[in-house]
Amino acid sequence: MFSLPTSGELVKMKFVPCEEADFSDVNFDHADAYTALINPETFDENYEVKFDEKTPDGAIGADLKYKKMMPDTIDLSLVFDSTGILQDDNSFGTNLLSTSTTESVPDQIKAFKKAMLEYQGGVHQPRYVVIYWGLTESSDVFKGRLTKLTLNHTLFHSDGTPIRTKAKITLKRSIDIKTQQDVKKDSSPDLTHIRIVKEGDTLPLMTSRIYGDPKYYLEVARVNRLTNFRKLEVGSEIVFPPIDKSVA
Repeated sequence: MFSLPTSGELVKMKFVPCEEADFSDVNFDHADAYTALINPETFDENYEVKFDEKTPDGAIGADLKYKKMMPDTIDLSLVFDSTGILQDDNSFGTNLLSTSTTESVPDQIKAFKKAMLEYQGGVHQPRYVVIYWGLTESSDVFKGRLTKLTLNHTLFHSDGTPIRTKAKITLKRSIDIKTQQDVKKDSSPDLTHIRIVKEGDTLPLMTSRIYGDPKYYLEVARVNRLTNFRKLEVGSEIVFPPIDKSVA
């Protein structure tokens, strides 16, 4: 069971490492989990869809054809601090204030990097990470991997040791192969699909839903031996075979 804070406590963002690609081994109480000293004031979620934007000569625009969905990412900032004066510093925003710590900034950074970047010899790659920020077992914000860490050291001891560091962090969502395949089964043009005709359906429309382009409807009509594909019988089954778009 997760050791979650009780209602009324300040909920800290927590970074929990795991080794399995499907996150099946995630443990909220992992010994190397890192809890933020100061919660981020905001974090950015980024989504990107790739389209084929080829435009024929003489055209005035492009009919964007879907290619793929890129893994979404998040960007956030954290503060590592050992000045002991965070509660008096309003530069981070009121929701960022936190109790101070005696742990040095280099040690805080080391603990964070251990959770996020430690190389796992058994699998020959860095860890996966789950970010939690909430009071329930389903309060995970993100599952993925750290792809970029930038440390900006802003305050120092007289010996040059940093006593305040701001970190910019980018993480990319990771989805294991099995989950990708499970999702793909319901939508991939590379697999056979069977659909039930509903009121208002046309063959070009149904074909467009499966393949992202209605131009393959004649091939679908041939496979289903439809003599009158302009008038589909409601309730009938239509088989949509795999289509090789590179030669279709």
